[in-house]
Amino acid sequence: MGNGMADFVGKTGSIDTIKNYNLYCHYVAGLVDYGLSSLFTHNQLEDKNLYLNKDLSNSMGLFLQKTNIIRDYLEHLQAGRT
Repeated sequence: MGNGMADFVGKTGSIDTIKNYNLYCHYVAGLVDYGLSSLFTHNQLEDKNLYLNKDLSNSMGLFLQKTNIIRDYLEHLQAGRT
């Protein structure tokens, strides 16, 4: 996760394609969702089949990260962070 996020640090315009956007979201949120699914499965709060479906866990992480990006877009634009 850290190595993946480091790929994007300080690179102006590095998220200029949908592929890079999805990759960035995977590093900052998709991997977190894998970890959460593991914790929930271990504590029997989530069905193990959901944990085993890595694509579903990753998609949920991407969805949450993209929602946060959209929510904060105006603030980032005004602060010059776009």
